[in-house]
Amino acid sequence: MNVLRFVFFLGVIYITFDALWNLFLWVLKYFFGIDKREGWVYYISKGLSLYILVTLTAITTTQNLQLADSQLSKFLYPAIGLIVLYFYITSSMQRSKMKAKIKMDTQAIKRMRYDGIFLFSALVLYSLALFFPELHDTQITNWFFDAIASIYQVLLFKVIIGFLALFFLVNILIKSLFATRTLIFSLFGWEGAEDDSFTDRLINEQRQQQSKREEEYTDYEIVEEHTKEDDSQDQDRSLGQEGGER
Repeated sequence: MNVLRFVFFLGVIYITFDALWNLFLWVLKYFFGIDKREGWVYYISKGLSLYILVTLTAITTTQNLQLADSQLSKFLYPAIGLIVLYFYITSSMQRSKMKAKIKMDTQAIKRMRYDGIFLFSALVLYSLALFFPELHDTQITNWFFDAIASIYQVLLFKVIIGFLALFFLVNILIKSLFATRTLIFSLFGWEGAEDDSFTDRLINEQRQQQSKREEEYTDYEIVEEHTKEDDSQDQDRSLGQEGGER
């Protein structure tokens, strides 16, 4: 039961932190004109958010380790924390990649070429933070942890966040499995890594629809030009006939 509560509370942390971080980015954009999509802002924002998320996970893991009553629990908490953290990060990266592909945002896709480094660094930092508490015992991490704990104590938020946390964990699990499958297929060069992807199928369908609309628009322009030419010729004939009669 303690392990299940640990996993559930990680979901609460991720849900609440995601909301707080998006609010922070919104304030930066609309009050200070700083857009997270800009090159240097994107990398700093991504690195800082991952650092806070990793250290929040490490704090939660450390607190549960102090209450562990068996050797199995002392092994499970760090392992589960690492797995859930991996699920969340890969799910977030997969979601961003999907949005960029659907929008055909080549700049966003280029910015994501370092996502693997961010993922690896986050997992290493989490592992180190369990042995070196000074890595997660910082003012910014403690502030976010206290803020999340305070928000979760409010009954209304507790019910809403708790409900969302369950679906959130299931969602990141499913998306991460797809992302891991794609990564493994790509690394070994197996077929089906892209063709069977829901994202790529969706993009291909969108491209086909766009191509079809462009063809229909082109055909409409051609028909319209021919119609104008025919009308012009008819008018010329009418004028010619009128001139002959006169």
